[in-house]
Amino acid sequence: MPASCTDSTGYRTDGTRSAGIIRRLVYARGPPRPVHLGNDAEARKWARDVNEYAADLVRADPDRFGLFATLTLPDVEGAIAEAEYALDTLHADGVVLLASNAGRYLGDPGFAPLLAYLHSRQAIVFVHPGDLPGDPVPGIPSFTADFLLDTTRTAISLILSGAMKEYDRIKFILAHAGGFVPYIAYRILLTMVSQENKARQRTPLQAATRQAIERANAEKLFPRLA
Repeated sequence: MPASCTDSTGYRTDGTRSAGIIRRLVYARGPPRPVHLGNDAEARKWARDVNEYAADLVRADPDRFGLFATLTLPDVEGAIAEAEYALDTLHADGVVLLASNAGRYLGDPGFAPLLAYLHSRQAIVFVHPGDLPGDPVPGIPSFTADFLLDTTRTAISLILSGAMKEYDRIKFILAHAGGFVPYIAYRILLTMVSQENKARQRTPLQAATRQAIERANAEKLFPRLA
């Protein structure tokens, strides 16, 4: 990229126009910093301030900027309220969510009310990683690999929890090309199949059905003895 400079809004242009980039989505600077630091009321205030500021930038130059609104997870009630305000009043293009919030990934059942609301709005949800919910490896910065793993974990969480299927009107955008997801798609598939098999095993079969299955399997394995 060409040498960066600062435009009239205070944003670095980084030669985006010469690279063919004509519009940028504004959100809390990346990686998005959590506005929730332990207090719901403060988080709601910070989210509103951040979104109002970003909306002002968009209104000043709508041809150059769009808005992904910051929400208040793990405060679900506040997140729904802020999403509604951002989409209806600020006319946000979508929302941004951190991959993990207070150690919980987006497929966590506690986040279901927010996903249900975003589903009802057919919202665009940009998912960005942050620090893993655990100690970093000494000498290896988080952005080197942990960010990609954070994105991958939340994608798998959404898949295995059934959220991707249940809330299929949400248009998810995963940062950094989905982290490791494209490279471990087969492993994710195997995990899905394994979970489905375990679920079936927990469902008791009628004696006659079980006997029929066992006999059919035996006859296929040992046709000479059938």
